[in-house]
Amino acid sequence: MSFASLALLALLPFLGYIAYQHGIQYARWYRVAWIAYGIGLLISVFSAGSTLLDWGAQTPLLYAQTGGVLEAIFLLVALGERLVKWDGDRLHALKIASQDPAYRPRKSACA
Repeated sequence: MSFASLALLALLPFLGYIAYQHGIQYARWYRVAWIAYGIGLLISVFSAGSTLLDWGAQTPLLYAQTGGVLEAIFLLVALGERLVKWDGDRLHALKIASQDPAYRPRKSACA
């Protein structure tokens, strides 16, 4: 089951690359995040399932956890970049709307 999950995990960076090629700028961070997580998980699974990487029980777990932390950090960066873009788009729409002579902003209830 773990090896099947790793095989499916290999698709996620590829999908991030495709999304980035289609103009979704923050998708590059998704790709980096899934690569970091995949590497940590790959080391952990291979160490637990073979004698090739006999590092004991704690070290592979540390690599898997480090990969998970890096994944979370990169996904937060992607989310931040996306939110900044949305705010820029919102400000641009307000600027365009304010140039329209038919646009009348609502008066604030506090004013």
